[in-house]
Amino acid sequence: MGQIVKRILGFEFHQNHITYVKSSNGSSKPANFEKEKIKLELSISRIFHKALNKTRVEGLFEKNDLETFGYILYKLLCLSDPDVNSFVNREFKTICRDSSYRGIIPLRFAEEAAYLAMLPWEYLQILENVDKDFPTFYLTANRERSFDLVRHIDTGNEREIDPSFSNQKQLNILQIICQSKRGGLDIPDFQNIFSRLDKEFLDDDGNPVLTILAVENPSASNFRKRIKEIVGYFSGEYIVHFYGHARMENDEANIALVAEDKSEEWVNQEVFTDFFNGSGDFKKPLSVLLQACESGQINSKGQGLAPSLIHANIPYVIGMQNEVTTDVSNAFFYTFYRALLSGHDFFRSVTEGRVHLGCEYNKDDPEETHKHYTDNSFGTPVLFSDTVEALKFFPERTQTKAKETRFKLCNKCRTPYDFFSDFESCPDPRCRGQLIYMNSAKAEATPAPSSAASASSVHSDT
Repeated sequence: MGQIVKRILGFEFHQNHITYVKSSNGSSKPANFEKEKIKLELSISRIFHKALNKTRVEGLFEKNDLETFGYILYKLLCLSDPDVNSFVNREFKTICRDSSYRGIIPLRFAEEAAYLAMLPWEYLQILENVDKDFPTFYLTANRERSFDLVRHIDTGNEREIDPSFSNQKQLNILQIICQSKRGGLDIPDFQNIFSRLDKEFLDDDGNPVLTILAVENPSASNFRKRIKEIVGYFSGEYIVHFYGHARMENDEANIALVAEDKSEEWVNQEVFTDFFNGSGDFKKPLSVLLQACESGQINSKGQGLAPSLIHANIPYVIGMQNEVTTDVSNAFFYTFYRALLSGHDFFRSVTEGRVHLGCEYNKDDPEETHKHYTDNSFGTPVLFSDTVEALKFFPERTQTKAKETRFKLCNKCRTPYDFFSDFESCPDPRCRGQLIYMNSAKAEATPAPSSAASASSVHSDT
């Protein structure tokens, strides 16, 4: 693969104008607008926004509805201005026509433009230009993976990453699972994401590259203590993956922990962020992934769970801006991790997940383009960052050495079975011996795990 050249086209939103800035030559172009002139588009966008947030993937919206909304957002960008349109489209044309280019699209919102920041720009559709140099496409989920859209929050304090990070051979993940007596989570399906990844991605010695530690049902009173204990087991940088519930109510973002009586214990964005924003007695995560409904929403002041974490000097945060089903969010994160472990950087990995939801997930034939973008799932994940530089966690690599080098073997009848089979004991009713993992390259054998989750190193403190 040739060298990919990143071209940044920034969208900077202000009270009465948007400025487009190209990194390739430092040029910029302002687009002026008045609230009165965009009043109708804003009103329709807000109605769409509320409906999208409260609609799970299947149901209310159809392909044509999302195309209409994408066009409304396009109009809000003032791209109907011929000069602005030409300035922006020249950059889109350059990137779309040359596969060696990749477009990074940071959205930046001034404080006075928070009323625009709260809109779901992840549904922005760029229209085919007059010269037809590029087709109509969704900027976040372009099938060609030509663009990565990120909500860029300039904190003025970009974090320096540990220089040894590039030498890590493991991806450290701290799972925070909050399942109150209300329920609503499918923990086995969630853990199956990581079990599948464990089988697909191995280091040179045939060992899984994921190191996973888990904290279950922390409360507000013990959250920080329990996180601190777990982080101490990691060697190097780590990611936090929160699986639970969140909400935006009355313009306030909240996330649910679990009280001693197993009821939901809701804490606001400031309290949750403070858990990671202490006196430096433990290393902050490189990223927080929020697998929770409405965790990526922004209120009318430009605030929310994800922006708050970015301001706490956590460089990358992913949240869900809509209500979302577990199976859809699992599909996104599984694709995201696969891309990350295959050598894509953080931004591109998010794009891979969005494209999967828009073009592949639950599609009988991903090549049938008329079935693409038929629900609101692809715009649900929102990516926030304080940098336009996306980290790579691993060099580019193949993801399934396991199939070539590993298999399962019955310790009694010595029958081999496929490494990816679900069998944990010999399926032959006359035998029922224990299956062991075999590494043909090293001639090593280890007992098969007793559950999908235990294939990773999991610490559960309940």
